[in-house]
Amino acid sequence: MTIVENKPKYKQIKDILLERIYSGEYQIESRFPTENELVSEFGVSKHTILKTLGELVNEDLLYRRQGSGTFVRDFQRNSGRRKNTSAVAFLYYGDTESDIPKGALQLISGFGKGLQDTGGVEMNLVSTNGTAENEIKAINRLLPSMNGVAVLTHFRKGQNHPAVDLLKEKEIPFVSILAYPNEIYRDNINFVTIDDFKGGRLAAEYFIKCKCDDVFTVMPLNGKYAIMNYDMRLAGFQSLHIRNSVKNTINVEIENDLFGFEKAGYAAGSEIIKRIDPARKIGIFAPMSDQVACGLIRKFREDRHIKRKNIVFCGYDNLSESNEWNNNFTSIDYSNFDIGYRAATVLLENIRTGNCAVPAREILPVKLIRRGESDYDINNSSSGDKHE
Repeated sequence: MTIVENKPKYKQIKDILLERIYSGEYQIESRFPTENELVSEFGVSKHTILKTLGELVNEDLLYRRQGSGTFVRDFQRNSGRRKNTSAVAFLYYGDTESDIPKGALQLISGFGKGLQDTGGVEMNLVSTNGTAENEIKAINRLLPSMNGVAVLTHFRKGQNHPAVDLLKEKEIPFVSILAYPNEIYRDNINFVTIDDFKGGRLAAEYFIKCKCDDVFTVMPLNGKYAIMNYDMRLAGFQSLHIRNSVKNTINVEIENDLFGFEKAGYAAGSEIIKRIDPARKIGIFAPMSDQVACGLIRKFREDRHIKRKNIVFCGYDNLSESNEWNNNFTSIDYSNFDIGYRAATVLLENIRTGNCAVPAREILPVKLIRRGESDYDINNSSSGDKHE
């Protein structure tokens, strides 16, 4: 077991033991490992193990039998009695609590503020690393103790979402955060997201105002990153640009690591350079992330044959990278904090009323942050960001 410094050891051990209980690895009425066995397995003090076991006993998941040891209680029979009506879970990507992207931190902050403003409800933050298997494990583990769930996840066109299906089956109040649902769930789940179609149109309008002759978009290949939000952004973009004879789409593979999006942008830049006419004005839209735009810019800076003043970029998410490290490109902006806050109010209202039949669907606004027509001609850039 790897101990993470920013989370108490006993809580980390408790999470592992809970997963084993709910997965059936420790069967109901079976004898639980002894204190000494757990000390040996996890490499911690006996005091830490006693604190962990004490919480599991207090939550009615374990019970002690005099002279025989500790046993797993039938939590399914007693789950209704143990449920904490003042606590909800927030499922997010990341391997640990220290591995949370800035945007997700803002979502979590807004969600926490929403819970606080509506009655001081406790939030249980759970890392799933964005995989369906981990999401299902977390939900099964949390069901007896949580009264509702917020899920930061993604939907793909035409595909069922196992974690969402489980929440619906168990009739647990939940809200999807940021992800735009596909056609299977769009009309039957709570969700709070942004107007990605509008974001794509704003990008298209920007390139039209810049009088671009050709415009390229960079999209993911089918797979993990082929999600509904990106499809909506592309649809909004093409709703204007189909009429303007702009139809070049570059599909790239994205590696699953910290710099995957930037490396994808760099690779797309190589392909775009092969296709462009240096005499024409070029626009490049990176609807996946500003990190893709950063990779594109890095590639174009390396190619000295390209007239840099003839190229403009538009990214998405308005990350700090869009205006740092000599980058100065336009981006689509929205408030992650507001999304999180609204998601908290939607979830708590669902818990309060118990009405899952009429789902809440909220789509929050986006805006374009314009930073100079040429992303390389820094001297001609505006003195401040322009909002559109």
